[in-house]
Amino acid sequence: MEELMNIDMDFSKPLWEFDLLEDFSDDLSLVFGKMHHSFTDGIGFSSMMSLLNDEDKRFKMDKKFPEASWKTKLYRILMTPYFIISTLIKYHYLQSDPNTNKMNEINRTEKMRNKYFKSEFISFNEMQKCYKRFTKVTFNDYMLGLLGVSYDKWFRKYGIEGAHKLCTIIPVNMRPLPNNFSELKLGNYITSIKFELPIGENIKSNIDSVKQKLVSLLDQDFLKAMTNFFKIIPRLPEALNKKLFYEFYDRVNLMFSNVPLTSEAWYF
Repeated sequence: MEELMNIDMDFSKPLWEFDLLEDFSDDLSLVFGKMHHSFTDGIGFSSMMSLLNDEDKRFKMDKKFPEASWKTKLYRILMTPYFIISTLIKYHYLQSDPNTNKMNEINRTEKMRNKYFKSEFISFNEMQKCYKRFTKVTFNDYMLGLLGVSYDKWFRKYGIEGAHKLCTIIPVNMRPLPNNFSELKLGNYITSIKFELPIGENIKSNIDSVKQKLVSLLDQDFLKAMTNFFKIIPRLPEALNKKLFYEFYDRVNLMFSNVPLTSEAWYF
């Protein structure tokens, strides 16, 4: 699959490709799909592919987007300026610690541009067994805590001690998976949050820190307010947009998914 991923797309054709790997293993065939990000995002593509399956084989996602009352919608609109100003102030002070910033010096010596690495298949059921050992921990909490452990090992491998936090951007999906094609949305329904990812060898400590940091950033009122702000951005002066853009991405060392400014790609 890494060979297929490294083949550039033909832009004279539709921006998606499918390959049938009949002999993927002794008892398994595989349909490998690849699409350009300008066509849709990951959730949009997953939603579309899910609807092509029988109903009992479709992806499942908790309904975390309840329909808001008119009072809640009005409150979010009125609170949007407050959320924007307070968030910009908070984001201005977020940064990786000095030892963590040394990762930039290491990365300059490695040839990682436009290179895809082979991934391992891990059963989601097996992952559930791992993260359900912890009380009131979501899958996202567990994965971010685990990433903190992985980064701790990576820094130690390169002889860097005292790396404790990494300034990170995470995209947040703002719509549930559709039940039918009439509900399918292929546009960009993503907002992004910026926070300091804890780094350490103790996964329980990492998870506790992640939960504490994300509790306000994943608040529905906050996320909806930021979504409203993103709708306004195209109407703002270009100079102001540039200022906001670079203020948001300044001092960021790790970005998930396909977000701007990824001149050197990281794959986990």
